[in-house]
Amino acid sequence: MNPGSLNYFLLLIGTTIVFYLFNDNKLKQSVLLLASLFFLSFFGIIPVITCVLLSILNFYFAKHAFKYGYLFSKLVAINTVNVLVLLAFRFVNELNIGSLFSAPLIGEQFIVALGIGFYSLQNIAYQIDIYKKRYTPEVSLLSFTLSNTFFTRVSSGPILNIKAFTASLSTLPSKLTEENFTVGLQRILIGAIKKLVIAERFSYYINLYFDGIDPGAKTGYDVVIACFLFTIQLYFDFSGYMDIAIGSARMFGINLSENFNMPLRSQSVSEWWRRWHITLINWFTQYIYYPVAYKFRARRMMATVFAIISTFAISAIWHGFGVTYLIWGSLHIMYLIIENFLKKDLLRLNEKLTSFYYQLIFTPLTFILVSFSNLFFRSNSLADAKRLLLKLIDWRHFFPDISLKSWILNGVDWKMEFMVSMRLGFLFAILYLLFEEKLFLRLNKSKFSIPFITFLIVFLVVFGVFNSGTRFIYMNF
Repeated sequence: MNPGSLNYFLLLIGTTIVFYLFNDNKLKQSVLLLASLFFLSFFGIIPVITCVLLSILNFYFAKHAFKYGYLFSKLVAINTVNVLVLLAFRFVNELNIGSLFSAPLIGEQFIVALGIGFYSLQNIAYQIDIYKKRYTPEVSLLSFTLSNTFFTRVSSGPILNIKAFTASLSTLPSKLTEENFTVGLQRILIGAIKKLVIAERFSYYINLYFDGIDPGAKTGYDVVIACFLFTIQLYFDFSGYMDIAIGSARMFGINLSENFNMPLRSQSVSEWWRRWHITLINWFTQYIYYPVAYKFRARRMMATVFAIISTFAISAIWHGFGVTYLIWGSLHIMYLIIENFLKKDLLRLNEKLTSFYYQLIFTPLTFILVSFSNLFFRSNSLADAKRLLLKLIDWRHFFPDISLKSWILNGVDWKMEFMVSMRLGFLFAILYLLFEEKLFLRLNKSKFSIPFITFLIVFLVVFGVFNSGTRFIYMNF
């Protein structure tokens, strides 16, 4: 069941109706838990069993360890289990071992749907926080399990702070308020628009040049455009998923954390990571970057370098075992280390230039650097990445061997329908980015507006691409 699919919205509507039939808080949580397990069951029995068993294990282990003394050895033991489960599932996914089992047992790419990466990070953080006595394990098993399986965000985040999330479950609303319904519906619609109206329109071109179809047609120029479009597509696809997740949760009076803050406006790679996948970066910062930096605090510069290397090395492995992910992580390590060494020079340059000119130079530069790293992130193998890289540096054949007029009118051996679709998507993307901040404020207004809601629905129906059948990109991680 792909978030944003018809089945997903039928589940959301049905769950919302049943949810508000009850006034008892535990019954409301039970409805959400049953809906979440039902959502996971679409991908096989194992996702349901895994989520439930790991929730029970982490819940009772934290309670027992806290009661009888949470020693460091206990923390290592339970988080070794959490990490091994994550690595085991990643290993099965990378080798496609799941295909050896029956579909009802495993489901189609069940590990992808399980979102085991996000789920494991939550449990690891919970155990560390209990160990460090940041809070006590006073949550109920029902709330704890729901925090790990909540169907609106289990596939791709956002990553939850279990203590904060379970606290919010104690104040679930008795009725669907105008504010929750309006904000929820608007966020769901804009998320669907991002995915179906914008991101999906880039799929043909990106798949054509990254998935090895007609490799002889590629030029360095094609590779550049493909990398740029993939970065844009990834943003609209992933942030669209997050809008649907946040909007769906809002229907139940639950506020999930924002995961994006206009990253395409970033003026440095470090700023990009402060604006991109915020809950994941916050997790890596709190549980990897700060501890490593503190350990080497006596040597300030080396502490920063070691912390950056550790953070992005683990981030690369978390995304996948492929060499391309390690190269992607290494590039960002290099970007951030160089930026850190040039920090004072960049500050002086920012003072000399006006804000407009500094942004004019460094916003495109940041986008180019991130897009180049995404060449490796998107490539299916090291061989594919190498082939694209060779095209990129072949300056003699960098541009297509056609006239500018022909390229504008016809593209490079594109089908007319895909050319028009891609350029229409690019136009919508530019318009959205220009008014992104104002639109975000409008989407979070609580007053129901029939004209605005109608506009969003009509725009989605008229311009949406509904025949692609692709899942959200980050469900692959």
